[in-house]
Amino acid sequence: MSKPTCVVIGVGPGLGLAFASEFANNKYRVALVSRDKNKLQEYAKQIQTSTSDASSTIIVAADASKPEDIKSAFAQIRAE
Repeated sequence: MSKPTCVVIGVGPGLGLAFASEFANNKYRVALVSRDKNKLQEYAKQIQTSTSDASSTIIVAADASKPEDIKSAFAQIRAE
């Protein structure tokens, strides 16, 4: 059985990362969506370290103000 997935759009160092970490620590796979892929990679490493699970995160660079980016992001998340 696969883990449920939580999508957090607009992940930053504050609430977004806190929400994502909480879900990851409660056995969810977390999709992190934000514009800056480098920062997303940093956030993913933090979550993976705290959960000891390299497969606990999916990162997707997308601009939440662009509907086509969000549509593409969800397609990528579903594919993974």
